[in-house]
Amino acid sequence: MRKKSIILALILILLMTTAVGSLLSVKSFLSYNEPQMEDEIQIKGLYEPVEVLIDSFGVPHIYANNDHDLFFTLGWFHAANRLFQMEINIRASLGRLSEIFGGKALDYDKFSRTIGFYRIAETIYKKLDSESKAILNSYVEGINQYIKDNQKNLPLEFRLLRFKPLLWQPGYCIAYLRLIGWQLTQSWSYESSLYSLSQLYSTERIKELTILYGDEWPETLNEPILKKKVTTTLGNFHNIATEFREICGFSDIGVGSNNWVISGSKSRTGYPILCNDPHLAYTQPSIWFEAHLSSPNFNVYGVTFPGLPGIVIGRNRYIAWGFTNMMLDDVDFYIEKLSPDGNYYLHGEEWKRIGVVHDTIVVRKKRIPITIKYTHHGPIINSVNKALGKNAAPISVKWSGADFSNETKAILLTNRAKNFQEFLKGASLFKVPGQNVAYADIEGNIALVPMGGIPIRSEGYNYLLPLKGDDPATDWKGYIPFEDVPFELNPRCGYVASANAKIFDGSFNYYVSNHYEPPYRLMRIRQVLSADSAFSISDMMKLQLDVKSLFARDLLAIFFQVVKPDDIPEKYREYYSILKNWNFDEKIDSPEATLFNVFVLKLIENIYGDEIKLAGKEVYKSFLDYPSFAMRNSYLLLKKGESMWFDDITTKRTTEMRPDILKKSFVCAVKYLIRKRGSDIGKWQWGQVHKLYLQHPLGTSKILNWLFRFDRGPYPVPGSQFTINCGMYKLDRPFKSFVGPSVRFIFPFEDSNVAYSVIPNGQSGVRGSKHYSDQTDMYLKGIYKKVYLDRIRLLNSGVKVLSMQPAG
Repeated sequence: MRKKSIILALILILLMTTAVGSLLSVKSFLSYNEPQMEDEIQIKGLYEPVEVLIDSFGVPHIYANNDHDLFFTLGWFHAANRLFQMEINIRASLGRLSEIFGGKALDYDKFSRTIGFYRIAETIYKKLDSESKAILNSYVEGINQYIKDNQKNLPLEFRLLRFKPLLWQPGYCIAYLRLIGWQLTQSWSYESSLYSLSQLYSTERIKELTILYGDEWPETLNEPILKKKVTTTLGNFHNIATEFREICGFSDIGVGSNNWVISGSKSRTGYPILCNDPHLAYTQPSIWFEAHLSSPNFNVYGVTFPGLPGIVIGRNRYIAWGFTNMMLDDVDFYIEKLSPDGNYYLHGEEWKRIGVVHDTIVVRKKRIPITIKYTHHGPIINSVNKALGKNAAPISVKWSGADFSNETKAILLTNRAKNFQEFLKGASLFKVPGQNVAYADIEGNIALVPMGGIPIRSEGYNYLLPLKGDDPATDWKGYIPFEDVPFELNPRCGYVASANAKIFDGSFNYYVSNHYEPPYRLMRIRQVLSADSAFSISDMMKLQLDVKSLFARDLLAIFFQVVKPDDIPEKYREYYSILKNWNFDEKIDSPEATLFNVFVLKLIENIYGDEIKLAGKEVYKSFLDYPSFAMRNSYLLLKKGESMWFDDITTKRTTEMRPDILKKSFVCAVKYLIRKRGSDIGKWQWGQVHKLYLQHPLGTSKILNWLFRFDRGPYPVPGSQFTINCGMYKLDRPFKSFVGPSVRFIFPFEDSNVAYSVIPNGQSGVRGSKHYSDQTDMYLKGIYKKVYLDRIRLLNSGVKVLSMQPAG
């Protein structure tokens, strides 16, 4: 039977390879010649020779004599390793997925065209400074040269789908960066679901869903100061600076990250150590591509996005930096009032003409016309946001990413900054997406700097629900000047940290967001770093792997306070005792972690499911899409002690209260686990149900995945949403870990030519490459690789030496 299945599969592959009347052999079809990566190759487009040292994990260290060749070579290496990934990402940015995937991708393309990533990019590119344009042009020249030279040697995915890659334009990079910015905003899912629910339920009930931050929860900035104090403060220096999302390698279930820096006063070496682990979707290949860029103007190592020039997170010999999502609310929705003919919208007392864009999406070879309407706020989105429903009033979206900003320049300035002041120049230009940046430098300074376009909004409005589009007072009044945004510099505690929690206290008189994560990762980081001890690099590694859940501690404290053993049916009391004796570590071998997480799922279902499901499955799915929203709100309502949401509306003669919802959810969790895994708690280990999958876009085809093993996994993993070592899962599809540390970085400053890092898979996106998943085992075991920035040490470490020579 198995032999027959293999034969049928091979026949299918042979049929798929038929093109223009010729049948390729299976061997020819499957073969892909990786680019020569040692000795010498000739490349058109280079001005001068380029030396590339390729380490044992496939990380290129590029040494160029000029910036054109540096970024040209980076583009070439991106294409050589990640061409199909780049193709998918750029087609998503352009709204051109349907050309290769057919009608099943049409909704994604409509969404992309409606938001207008490429329209925005075209406008931005025209306004860029000459250096940014030159770098973008050099970069895409490298991509295109690789594509032109390899038309007959394309990766397997192109042959399976029978299409050729696009040649790039500089604006494509900006469109992709805008797509990334959109993916990291939080508003799309739960703000639209809140709006739909507000049409069904009372204002009081909806208010209970917008209690998003506890009064006792800490803010990110311990000792905020203002930019205008920088000159004074510098005198005190040590001698002196987040369906569609998944296609693109991001996730619709929320985004997170950790970063922290300890000063020399808290490290064993007397020098700062910076740590960062951005939490993004697990994909195959990795979202990130590691690189070291060296020219007369640059010497910087870190991770890049394939499709963008420059190091996004990394270090040079003077500074290091790492990102977390600021959780900035940079999106507002507006209910527009249209004229009867739909050609005008009301703003104040003026009727303004609706803007119209006529566009065409190609579905394979069929042309589908679409019409996009927009106001001065932005495009009308009803047709591409299912949670709004068919009968919703016309709603437009205002997004900061639609306005001009130059992140290309921001990245370039950061990459070559030598001190805090130079770093701030780059940070001041970075608007989309909003980030909290941990900073350290060779002089011993540490800082935490929020950067991003924070809209100036009028007071007195609920920005979690759509605003009245005809009220001019709801329009944005520009952006808060960068120099007015507080940051943290060399605090007395000896460390800075952020983990997507609330940034500023009440003294900052602007609305920034209500999208913050509960601060449990931040609290755990501070709990460890505040200890009276000196930390080593190995201590920092241990902290990045920490899976202590303070969320479990706090939620179970309420449960055990309200629900006593006698309240639980006798046959389930042993599970109550097991959970009560738990130390809150969500390790792979922990059955308590499994019981607790199932308990949380049942709590959310029992609190919200009966009401929200009445609004429709799309609304309920949208509500669950951002799991931290439901989790934090559940905890805050349970802590409050009473809520209209506790009542089960399907029970007519009973009004359920907090004890009822807690008891019911616990018993439901135990019953569920007994039914699924038996009564032996030894079979409830967290790693048996909580698994990491590295997913390739073609891995959704079972037969292709069986034949070619595009996907990797499943792998047992620890942690959950609120542990430092994050293992986020979808509430409607537990317990598959979709989101986690996309890279782990540690940058020590006792040696500024060293970094420690690991990614979940490998450098290459080429199926069959030895670097396709050669870091996975290290990642799962918490092992880091040591990376050198020093050329002599690199040569002594056994790198491959590639000489790239200008051709013709």
